[in-house]
Amino acid sequence: MADTNAKAILVAGPPFRGYLRMIADGFKACGVQPSLLEWKYPKRNFAQEIMFYSSNSFRTEFEKNQDEANAAALEKAVTGSEPDYVLVMKAVDLTEKTKEHCADTGTKLVLWAYDSATEFPIIERSVPDYDLVYTYEPADMQTLSHCCSPKFLPMAYDQRYYFKHADAEKKDIDICFIGAIDPYPQRRRLLRQISRAFREKRISVWADSIHWYSHRHVRDMALFGARRNVDLHRQTLGHDAVSDVYNRSKICLNIHHKQSVKAVNPRTFEVLGSGGLLVTDRRLDDIEGFEEGEGYIYYSNEAELILKLRDALENEQKATCIADMGHSRALAHTFEQRARRILGDLG
Repeated sequence: MADTNAKAILVAGPPFRGYLRMIADGFKACGVQPSLLEWKYPKRNFAQEIMFYSSNSFRTEFEKNQDEANAAALEKAVTGSEPDYVLVMKAVDLTEKTKEHCADTGTKLVLWAYDSATEFPIIERSVPDYDLVYTYEPADMQTLSHCCSPKFLPMAYDQRYYFKHADAEKKDIDICFIGAIDPYPQRRRLLRQISRAFREKRISVWADSIHWYSHRHVRDMALFGARRNVDLHRQTLGHDAVSDVYNRSKICLNIHHKQSVKAVNPRTFEVLGSGGLLVTDRRLDDIEGFEEGEGYIYYSNEAELILKLRDALENEQKATCIADMGHSRALAHTFEQRARRILGDLG
């Protein structure tokens, strides 16, 4: 028999790589019935693509229209289903009808901003309308404090996809990196340095897929030249495949976007959850269980990165101990655990 007293939550936000579904499933594991609202992002044609990156006024208008479409979609979903809770990922401006309806029905509004408030002004603009606000960026705690009482909540991982495989000891990749390399010159620079420093090692790079006619193919050839130690794959991997690469790699490299000041991306926990050795450019001092700098390897510059990569490759037993410690502590950072935290805060 169905539990008629079960709570319901509407999870809304961008449909990026299925994270919305993972978050919703985290609530389902806690006994809360989730429903999904994924923003619809229309594809830009060739002319719009050029204007988007060359004209600030065009880009501002385009983004304004998208924000209004997101707000309208949320209003329709909220008034149509009357959930107990609404969790908005990233940010959206709430319409007056949405706010009034939630006030009348007692629906709690929660915002989990997983982008920087300094990069996306909509976050700071909209937070006063929410009952509960989380930010993944510790630096935004101060930025948002004048208009709300934000709580720090980093991203997480889904342990159904990211876990240690039975044959995880079989490592046929020395160093892996998974993520976009366009348009991120710091990532390309670091990968080029690594390929030069470790000519005898196998380096596997998985970047976003591109059209066969893209100029990026030429840039890729210039990136690594004729070096045979680098496998550059232009293929967007699913979560199962990403976990497989992490399990097969001795070292899993993580390079954050510049917009993140202290925040850590989901890849941080996906590497750790897979049992991989995380080598990252972000300290995890604000993350529960990692305050002492254990369970991963941090680097602050190119020279330090090369030294620490070499040390990890030459001292496999030490590297394994670090990875095992990171994996055990990552178990507290699943999306189910995040859902329990939010529900606890909601009371």
